[in-house]
Amino acid sequence: MLYHLAAYLFDNISELSFLRLFQYLSFRTIAAALTAFAVTLIFGEYVIRYLYVKRIRDIPREYSTISTASKDGTPQMGGLLIILAISLSTILWCDLLNRFTVMFFLALIWFTILGGIDDYRVLKHQNSDRGLSQKTKLIWQTGYGLVLGLIFLTPGLSPVTSDIMTQLYIPFLKSPIIDLGWWYL
Repeated sequence: MLYHLAAYLFDNISELSFLRLFQYLSFRTIAAALTAFAVTLIFGEYVIRYLYVKRIRDIPREYSTISTASKDGTPQMGGLLIILAISLSTILWCDLLNRFTVMFFLALIWFTILGGIDDYRVLKHQNSDRGLSQKTKLIWQTGYGLVLGLIFLTPGLSPVTSDIMTQLYIPFLKSPIIDLGWWYL
């Protein structure tokens, strides 16, 4: 949102040339990280208190030799705070028309729903073993990963150009080291 506002103002008002700073990914990355951190600091206590008052608390599993008594009563669904911080900073600082941003939000929504269903089932039954099984979660996560991989390999849908789509790059090396082909999935 701020990215688009700054771009509009930079293009139309010459006195605001300092807004070109918003075009730099490094600046927006640092600003987004600081925004997410600030949101966590500002809203963290309120979210935790709300979850605690509403009795949305973790029900730890009992293991034979591991004591989980210290975790008893810890508010559950703390991922809401993380999702709030990430969503707000992304909306403020990212190019919302970028395909990578759209794919990121789709992944965030997918995994938020998956985590929400798991937490809801645990809270509904008051038993950690009644949430989604590890196998079920892994199947849904793998399914999303496969769909995302297929999108990335489909030239019309992929945000990556077809000439580099299946190339493996190593950070700090200028050229790809191998073409993975369909092994990219």
